Amino acid sequence: MQGTLLVGWGAIIPGREKQAAQVLGEAMGYLTALKGEGRLDGMDAVLLEPHGGELEGFVLLRGDAAQLAALRAEPAFVRTIVAVQLVHAKVRVVAAFEGAAMQSLMGIWDEQEDRLLG
Repeated sequence: MQGTLLVGWGAIIPGREKQAAQVLGEAMGYLTALKGEGRLDGMDAVLLEPHGGELEGFVLLRGDAAQLAALRAEPAFVRTIVAVQLVHAKVRVVAAFEGAAMQSLMGIWDEQEDRLLG
């Protein structure tokens, strides 16, 4: 089953701008290597323009759902997330739903809505 993982971050912690650039480069290198090894089907990195919200940017990781779930517990991934947390506020790692997985989730939503609220 196909899965998607969102890794998002907020504002750079003041005084850590240089380290933030270093961490972003290292994280993208790590994720690119995972893709090269065939452990990710794809990834999209996005930086957002100023908009008044807490999310400054994110990376969407796509791949096998079980592999993405296992990736979250791997020491190299955890180290990468900790490094991001040291230079950015509001770091999050969240399962996301796209395509067929989103359609399935919406079906579950409709089913439960009918059952509980209908």
